[in-house]
Amino acid sequence: MDPLTATIGARALEIGVRTSTTMMTGAIRAIYNVADSLDDWLDAHIGQMKESENTTIARTGRVLEATKFGFGLGYIAPTVAIAAGQLLLGNQLSAAMTLVTSATLTNPIAMTCAAIGAIYYGWSALSDQERDEIIEKLSAGFAVGIELIRSVVNFVIGKTKELLSSKQLSELKDLIRSAASTFGRKLGDITQSVADKVADAALAAKDAASTLARNASSGVAYSTTVAAETAAAAAATTARGAKLASSAVAGAVGRAKEGTARTLDVNGDGSLDWNDVAATGKKLAGKFSKRRPRSINGEPPDQK
Repeated sequence: MDPLTATIGARALEIGVRTSTTMMTGAIRAIYNVADSLDDWLDAHIGQMKESENTTIARTGRVLEATKFGFGLGYIAPTVAIAAGQLLLGNQLSAAMTLVTSATLTNPIAMTCAAIGAIYYGWSALSDQERDEIIEKLSAGFAVGIELIRSVVNFVIGKTKELLSSKQLSELKDLIRSAASTFGRKLGDITQSVADKVADAALAAKDAASTLARNASSGVAYSTTVAAETAAAAAATTARGAKLASSAVAGAVGRAKEGTARTLDVNGDGSLDWNDVAATGKKLAGKFSKRRPRSINGEPPDQK
């Protein structure tokens, strides 16, 4: 092995050892829930991306793979790229944010694609001061030089433009939008594009309208349910009232019948028969025969 190759290899090993224990690599491990070797995980992660049936994902995987081999530093460069993209998406890679991201991350591949897309679309939208702040944060977090960070970022931008078509770059924007929302940001906040900001506003208005429609639908359904339950309760109350009223009428009729029967049961034998009818007729005839005749024109009738 020639001295130059040996020197490069030793330097790469030194950087690799330091990188494996730095704050930034710890954050990436936590975000993606990497339990074992970060190198092994990145190898499998890139492999899954390249094998995806989605062309945008597959070619983004090739970008990461090219970043790995292009610098000859193993997985340091791809890890730096992912971390740079995370910062652009709005993830500050703090301990608290890392825990939140780890708990909510359901699609690691989509998150990686969004990170690469954020570098492609967002790096040039930053001011010089903003770019310098990110480079310094990554340099300190990975314990590597700022020139390496700058070179990795520029390499990712160039390779993404080379490998992805305009349609696939557009699809990256959808992934950026979804991932950025996790950190309270919008696509337009990253790209600073007027068109993207207009699209963000339109989507926000659409989401608000959908929310209002769902709430209104829920309110109507609730009102309908309450009305139906109220009507059912009223119907039940009416039915019970009608039943009670019917029972009361039946009782009154029964009592009236019993009273009439007692009145007509003249001979007191507990039943109505023709003897009771005849006796009642005699009693009524006797009452009318004892009445005094009415006068006509104020003069007494003839007493013959």
